[in-house]
Amino acid sequence: MLANEELTLLIKSKYPVIFVESIDEEYVVSELRQIAGQLGLIFYQWSVTTGLRRGYQVNPYYQTADPEKMIRNALSLIKPEGGEPGIFVLKDFDKHLENSLILRLFKDLVNQFKNTKNTIILIGPEYKLPKDIEPDAGHIVGGFPDEKEIASILKGTISELIRN
Repeated sequence: MLANEELTLLIKSKYPVIFVESIDEEYVVSELRQIAGQLGLIFYQWSVTTGLRRGYQVNPYYQTADPEKMIRNALSLIKPEGGEPGIFVLKDFDKHLENSLILRLFKDLVNQFKNTKNTIILIGPEYKLPKDIEPDAGHIVGGFPDEKEIASILKGTISELIRN
């Protein structure tokens, strides 16, 4: 099964957390943005340097570069009675789970996401989650283009070079 298909399946299976183990962060984010569009989900992404942003917005939610404020903001974005479901892509967030306050807030967020169409996707180069999060988490290794995607990119590049 291709990584894209496996990610889509994990999201549809309503895992509240999915850990994508990959060093090619931008490729994974691009794939997830595409999957969110296909599934009709709002796409959010976070990093400590950019804060929490929705879709293609340049400006983040206020002061959300701070992990605690980001989680509190995410908790306020998700309505228990439904609302618009989304994918929250968090880059290198696993490192912040060593802080007991951040871990508690994250567990609250995970519990709020259970049995909803909302998913938290953690991207990092090495899988590591606290033991109390692991039962609610899917895990996938990858996030690299497959042979078909590489062949398509090469064909497009060669065609472009021939035209020029």
